[in-house]
Amino acid sequence: MGWIEEPPSGTFQLGPNQWQEFRSDAIAEPTDVPDANNKPAFWKVDGGYLVLSMTCNWRFFEFQ
Repeated sequence: MGWIEEPPSGTFQLGPNQWQEFRSDAIAEPTDVPDANNKPAFWKVDGGYLVLSMTCNWRFFEFQ
């Protein structure tokens, strides 16, 4: 679906069909999704699941 991409390096990145939108000009610090180093993150892949922070809005697209 293009929401998450996994380059050959084994890390993940947001794909072109998922957009992250912030509610104001100031970017809030995410507090609900810790990354592997226990630092705040807006998103992560945990096993087979995509975990998204609620501190911003997410848009999902499916381009034909």
